Amino acid sequence: MEPNHRVVLRRRLLRAIAALLVIGGVLLTLSAPKPSLVNNKADAYGSPTPTKPTNPKTKADCIKYYGTNPTPEARECQALATRYVAIKRCSKKTGASAQKACKKSAAAAFAKARARIAAQLKAEKVCAAANTSAANQLNPEDPEYSQKSAQLNATLTACLTKARG
Repeated sequence: MEPNHRVVLRRRLLRAIAALLVIGGVLLTLSAPKPSLVNNKADAYGSPTPTKPTNPKTKADCIKYYGTNPTPEARECQALATRYVAIKRCSKKTGASAQKACKKSAAAAFAKARARIAAQLKAEKVCAAANTSAANQLNPEDPEYSQKSAQLNATLTACLTKARG
């Protein structure tokens, strides 16, 4: 009976060790540091979209959102950034008259930039209106439709480039 007793003892010992290992693994899992919560949508669709700068501190903020396109919105953002930098620079000047003159020149530069942006926006609207009216006159059943459409797109691109000049 002695060998049978050893087998039973061995089995009990193995069960106890297995139970201890399972409990130890559960405790280690529960006490492990937890990772921060991550949005799976951001992982699935790429990086999060940049937010539109409302009060840009530098031109780099504008370039990060708009890129290097000279659209009226991008130019407006850059003009605002230039204005904020100028006002910050003016506040460091000593003397009330120096600050006042600096802020006046910053306001004048901002007004000029806004006028250029308004002129650009008006020119772009003229280009878009001309393109729309010309596109409405095209006949899709014309055998040279694709050539005329490509020429119309080239004309629109040239007009927009000139307006953004």
